[in-house]
Amino acid sequence: MPNRDFGSDILPAIGRNLTVVAAPQSFQHLDAKPGVQLPGFGLIVDLAKPEEGAEIMQLLFQTLTSIANLNAGQQGRQPWLLSSETHKGVQIHFGKYSQKPKGERLPIIFNFMPAAARVGNRFVLCSSIDLCRQLIDGYSQPAGRLADNSTLDSRIEVRGEPLAKALEANQELLEARSVQEGKSPEQAKVEVTTLFKLLRAIDSLRITSGEATEGYEVRVEAKWAK
Repeated sequence: MPNRDFGSDILPAIGRNLTVVAAPQSFQHLDAKPGVQLPGFGLIVDLAKPEEGAEIMQLLFQTLTSIANLNAGQQGRQPWLLSSETHKGVQIHFGKYSQKPKGERLPIIFNFMPAAARVGNRFVLCSSIDLCRQLIDGYSQPAGRLADNSTLDSRIEVRGEPLAKALEANQELLEARSVQEGKSPEQAKVEVTTLFKLLRAIDSLRITSGEATEGYEVRVEAKWAK
């Protein structure tokens, strides 16, 4: 970042918590679907200095999208055009295509349509505008539907049903990989189907860590689906 020192300018503007989330996406920005369908990913950055921090994160977003656009031709896609919209009173900046891409089994890069927004004292960077809107909805609620991790050093939470759906979108790829490892098509299908059933049996799996009364504590909690 030009004319900015990481230690004195950037780090003091960023808060204690960094949160990474993943969720299914709809691919509404395409007239097709990628060959490998990834969930949407989001990074939520707490801002110790909301105004300064938001400017820094916005500059980072613009820089990353500009660098990505330099490689657009090599990736076989149109460059992203920077645009904006307002959702629940929050301005979202995002990259979009001038025309919706079409074709069969598009390259993996088409999973992404970067988006960014400031929500209060948080800055949200997302790989899809759908997920950005969902996070704005969550953080805009007075009660704060999304968890506050201020007392934790780290927290990882995985939900079985959404993970199973994300993998089901790539079922053919998973089965093909099993066949390449020497299994028959029938065995591969049973193996992948069993994996989906096991994931759906888990409602959530949560791993948290942080300081305890004596030392450091790591806790693993699993909740089974009803």
